[in-house]
Amino acid sequence: HLRIGLFGGGIVGGGVVDLINRFTQSGRFRDIGVSVEVVKICVRSLDKPRDFDPAKAILVTNYDDILGDSSINCIVELMGGVTSAKDVVFKAISAGKHVVT
Repeated sequence: HLRIGLFGGGIVGGGVVDLINRFTQSGRFRDIGVSVEVVKICVRSLDKPRDFDPAKAILVTNYDDILGDSSINCIVELMGGVTSAKDVVFKAISAGKHVVT
């Protein structure tokens, strides 16, 4: 079971969430024996309107809400920039999580 913590809720992050939701609803993941769930999405602002449906994912603003969550086994870094993204990736690797960036 892939439990994803996503960093970045902008255009690219929203597109990834939409694809995951679409593949989950259509049964594509099930057909290949994969269970995928976006558990939390780290965003800069909780008040900003989103162009995507986060489904059951919880929106957070603190990196550690994802990095410290032992139930999340994979992070997807789509936040842009260099410094914060690097820090998130290194902390995720140190925590034993899979990383996609």
